[in-house]
Amino acid sequence: RLPVLADVHRQMNTITNKREVMLVGKIAGNRAATHANIDTYFVQPELRQMSQNETLFIMVSDHGMPNMNADGERDSTFTDNCIDLWSFFADLKSEHISTLDWSARCLSKTELRKHLVENVSAGRVVFAMSQCFSGGFHRMSVDDRKNYPTADARICGFTAATEDTTASGCTADVDGPGYQGYERSFTEQLTGIDVVSGKRLRPGRASLAEAHRAATLEDLAKDIPLATSDFYLWKWALKIDAADFTPRSGTLPADVIRMTMLSTRIGDGALVSENYAAKEAFFMKMKQRFERMYPSIAYAFNGNIVNHRRLLTEMNAELATFNEDVDRAYSDVQERLAAVLGEWNSFVRSNKSTLSSEEREYEFLIFGNASLPSPNETALHLMSIRTITNPESADILSQYKSMRTEYALNWAMGSANSELSEFAQKLKRDMGELAKLDDKWNAMEKRIGHVRRLLIYREVLGAWNALAKMEDKVALKEVRDLVACESATLPR
Repeated sequence: RLPVLADVHRQMNTITNKREVMLVGKIAGNRAATHANIDTYFVQPELRQMSQNETLFIMVSDHGMPNMNADGERDSTFTDNCIDLWSFFADLKSEHISTLDWSARCLSKTELRKHLVENVSAGRVVFAMSQCFSGGFHRMSVDDRKNYPTADARICGFTAATEDTTASGCTADVDGPGYQGYERSFTEQLTGIDVVSGKRLRPGRASLAEAHRAATLEDLAKDIPLATSDFYLWKWALKIDAADFTPRSGTLPADVIRMTMLSTRIGDGALVSENYAAKEAFFMKMKQRFERMYPSIAYAFNGNIVNHRRLLTEMNAELATFNEDVDRAYSDVQERLAAVLGEWNSFVRSNKSTLSSEEREYEFLIFGNASLPSPNETALHLMSIRTITNPESADILSQYKSMRTEYALNWAMGSANSELSEFAQKLKRDMGELAKLDDKWNAMEKRIGHVRRLLIYREVLGAWNALAKMEDKVALKEVRDLVACESATLPR
């Protein structure tokens, strides 16, 4: 029986070039992550028969996205984020791939929580998620009740990112330096196996919590890994910092509670609590690492939280300005590259090029086809089918896709038309400069991720300290219960 589709997108690196290929996945018993298959999984009687002493573990390694609001626009509240489900259906004979609409692609936080509440009787559900916007799934546990954060400690877990940010590691270049971040680190810490080579690295961690802590310390990408207890306390920090905040317990006024939170420092040992001490020690290791990486801004990591926030605001403003410069440069380069590729297409049509008949077919059918909204995506879709039905043709398409720009630029630079030659030479230089700008942008984004990660960790401890100061027994119990949930050990 033929595979449904070659669905693994990978970049292959050689000395001469880098090219994308589509491979057939080799996971035994793999099924498409569709709404229908997920619904079928969650109505299994075994899930309803789990005991209160058992734990259901869920791991998601996927794409993620915010949901859509009623106006069909991206939901900027990030309160019901989505896991991006399998959305492709292929007809190998006609070589047609159809994609599902939004509602079929999105498995929302609300939908997944409904499955867990109604169909799973286990005493605990512990998840690990590495997709973009994954932090929004902590809301399966954390909610607002009577205008204060609350938590259902039966559900807890770990995510690569906050609810409002993308995650790193979303790359086909698994052999390159870009394949770093929480997703890779967490999986390798959990299993003890290198996810690319399959080689044993170390014994696997005993719990998701251990894997999370080790992966977070290892992850120097832009990610902001969070446990549900962190997310819960972070929401308390934002609540305490709000102008209309009123403590629901104790006798201290709001401004005293707020100052307690804002003045908390990592390493102060503010609370006599084993759980607090463990989280603080973990955050301290992260802080020390960032202090070594960024000595010029380390002062902000140790002062009042307000100063830390001010630094982050300044850095975000700097990135926004730089982003405008990069966008202008990118648009200019893309416009000029399109002109060169148009000339290349005309040259190929003249039958004077040395391209093979199949390369010419791909030039006309895909890359030079103005009616296609995304030629590169079309090429990947066709590769996904022909990898199964015609591997040699898929390989030619892969090679031509990777080399087309270089072919066009080399042809244009060697042209007898001096104007075209000079145009292409300058374009190639500017493409090199654009790559440098892109590297600088990525470095700035990563630095901002690190500063925000540490800020949130500080706010987590600050909120915990503030809750103790105002003697909020309900919230402190929910923190303890979440930490206990997160400590579930894995069966081996």
